Amino acid sequence: MKDRAHVLLVRPKEGPDAGLWSIPGELVNDGESVRDCAIRGVKDNLGLDTDPKMTLFICERVQLEDHRIGVFVLSEPVVELGKEPQLSGSYGKYEEAEWVDVRTLGEIQRTQGMSEFAADAFFKFSNFLKSQAPTSGRVN
Repeated sequence: MKDRAHVLLVRPKEGPDAGLWSIPGELVNDGESVRDCAIRGVKDNLGLDTDPKMTLFICERVQLEDHRIGVFVLSEPVVELGKEPQLSGSYGKYEEAEWVDVRTLGEIQRTQGMSEFAADAFFKFSNFLKSQAPTSGRVN
């Protein structure tokens, strides 16, 4: 996530989510932490340094020949003050990568296609954000 308003979406070249907008992901290596995997996966495929802030939630997809467990980590790009985060232009296992305004995720899902795994994650993320909102009882 960058500037608290944009998330990084990718279109995988291969696999069950090929051609659908998804969240960058990577397999965890033996002996590797989820945090280190998140850093490595984005750096290797997108050329972007990231700083994981917190583990948010887990999603699981169980289908024939597609059983995935995703640990979703909120990360921010590491960039110099005042500069935009730059993707490498060569996207590794992805055919496309793009920073997307979170307010457009529903429209992207309807019109361009989004993996079920990513859609579930964004639903959970929106619930997480709602749970973090102040509850003063006042409506502004």
